[in-house]
Amino acid sequence: LAVTQAGGLYRHGVELTLEGSYAAFAAYLARLEGLPYGVYWGGLELDATAYPKLTMKLTLYTLSQDKAWLAV
Repeated sequence: LAVTQAGGLYRHGVELTLEGSYAAFAAYLARLEGLPYGVYWGGLELDATAYPKLTMKLTLYTLSQDKAWLAV
């Protein structure tokens, strides 16, 4: 996802697509919010078309002072 600069910080994002149950997704999001380092989630889409198997599309972000997030 695009890198955004605001006040000397860069926001780096990644989009994940996960399959599982609602309870598993709720527990996963709670663990993300409890991490000791800065991982933030933005957009979230939940698709229950194939219930009981759910699909969640989740966008995660980190903030840093470095423009490059990953170097290959």
